Amino acid sequence: MARTPDPTNQPARTRPDTVSVATLNAWGLPFPIAAHRHSRLPAIARFLERGGFDVVGLQEVWDGAQKHLSAPGLLYPPPKGDTGLAVASPHHATPPIVRHFTSARGFDALKKKGVIASKVTLPGKGDLWMVVTHMQAGGGPKNARVRSEQVGDVLDVVAGLEGPAVVVGDFNLYDEPTDHDSLARLLDAGLVDAAEAQGAIAPTYRTGTERFDRVFTRSTDTVRLSAVSAQVIQYGGDVPLLSDHHPVHVELDWAAIDNRSASR
Repeated sequence: MARTPDPTNQPARTRPDTVSVATLNAWGLPFPIAAHRHSRLPAIARFLERGGFDVVGLQEVWDGAQKHLSAPGLLYPPPKGDTGLAVASPHHATPPIVRHFTSARGFDALKKKGVIASKVTLPGKGDLWMVVTHMQAGGGPKNARVRSEQVGDVLDVVAGLEGPAVVVGDFNLYDEPTDHDSLARLLDAGLVDAAEAQGAIAPTYRTGTERFDRVFTRSTDTVRLSAVSAQVIQYGGDVPLLSDHHPVHVELDWAAIDNRSASR
């Protein structure tokens, strides 16, 4: 049986002409909530450096975790009102803009979760907005109602961005009615679940059956983003434990659309 390649040692990209996107909840909370932070976060840095990604969205990289995660092209928002969110890219990217959620409850209310967005310039293609979020954790109707409000914040940020966009993160969507409605609102706004489009629907949380971590795309009249491959990277064998979440990796085709002939 073929061994699963170690994503920290081998490039994740399989096609050089695509846009390679990933998302990972880094599980950057302190012990005893998260385990082995001092060894896992440097492994995540190697994953970022060697993965061949064009852009990565990270969650749960709180202030205390950032000193253990140092990689080229890693952008954090301003330290005031720590969101735990970051963007990593080898390409030129703008400093992230930040929007904090207007609603939170329980443990999540101790941190200022929200949404960040950075414009990444892809050589030979154009500008791509990378939007990263981490919504309310926990099952049950009360947490789902908070997520419903947070979806509104995410969609407001995306609506204010001009150009193609990728929206990634830990959405914490459960198999319950309110979360189904929240997902429907994301899709109705023109976002496409890129991993699902490629059949990559394995659970992304190690101890559950949920697909919390997602990669959505938004195309425009001039650029069409479509998934050509996707995977939920599994741990075991040669693959080290990076987090209690699995990374999601999607490769996107970037197709420029010439509308001039259609307007003649």
